[in-house]
Amino acid sequence: MKVIYVLKTLLVDDLDNYIIDDLGNYIEMGGWTGEIEVSTYTLFDLTYRLARELEILEESTATANGSSTTVVDTYRDEDDDYFNDGTLWLVRDNGGTGALPEGSYSIVQDYTQSTGTITLRSDLPAATGLGDKYAIASKRIPHHVLVQGINNALFDLGTVPYTDITSLTSASSQTEYTLPLAAKADLREVWQQVITTDSNDNRWMQLPNWDIQQANTGTQAVLVFPYQPLAPSYDFKLVYMGAHPEMTEYDDQLSEFVPLERVLYPAVMSCLRYYKNRVRGRDAILIDERIATYEQKVEMAKIRHPIPIPARQGKITFVPEGVSIDTSDAINKVYLV
Repeated sequence: MKVIYVLKTLLVDDLDNYIIDDLGNYIEMGGWTGEIEVSTYTLFDLTYRLARELEILEESTATANGSSTTVVDTYRDEDDDYFNDGTLWLVRDNGGTGALPEGSYSIVQDYTQSTGTITLRSDLPAATGLGDKYAIASKRIPHHVLVQGINNALFDLGTVPYTDITSLTSASSQTEYTLPLAAKADLREVWQQVITTDSNDNRWMQLPNWDIQQANTGTQAVLVFPYQPLAPSYDFKLVYMGAHPEMTEYDDQLSEFVPLERVLYPAVMSCLRYYKNRVRGRDAILIDERIATYEQKVEMAKIRHPIPIPARQGKITFVPEGVSIDTSDAINKVYLV
């Protein structure tokens, strides 16, 4: 008897193996190898888009060179101190090359209308210049509330996929391996390198029938195989689900598996509730209407932008006495002997 493992379906939140795009088309998910790409969304992007969604931004262009702690815009006509304790985002550098300080932000320390000088509380990673595009918001919804709303949304998401190809390496006469702590709770797939001489041709193969020997809280669990994996010195790839880390710095990246809408819309609701409490009932009806609108957007985003979830592998077969598993090829055949 031969069993070929083909359980590599990529699932979504509702455990279906398809998603629905913006046009209502059904898209079948493909195979999952645990490979990831670098996310293009940072905390800068998220706070900037959140402020824009809240309609609290004013965007403009620097009219003179500034410094790492100042932006100069002589066209501003707000009263002195209007933007104090608000937030300033450097949206685009004048050269259009993405050079710093583009993509960074800081809290406003002081605003002087007569000189058009916006002084920042902390240094940007580079000096601002003539022609730099920036966005600014007053303290109506402070920066820390924007960040808190985003992190609350990330927490409410639950878990997202992660891949680890550096923590474990096979050894001869070893079938038990200490897992990284992050992979302890919800390990989904285990792969092993087949080729070690070419970093671009690892020939990852998925390993069947592993188990996890759990440990006490805060200590590492053990990955257990009922057979000897390829050894020695073949890397393991671990695909697991884990909580998204909090984002604190402007260049912290959002997991590419998290659609922007799944964070943005809940964060808008969080900020609107903060603002409603701050104004103590004034315009409460209008704020409640906006919150209700975004509640609907949140529910729609869950349907239209699901987070991919790799199918759980591992203890999927029973290997009785007298059965051996050949891990020498990439399809993991099981043979009776």
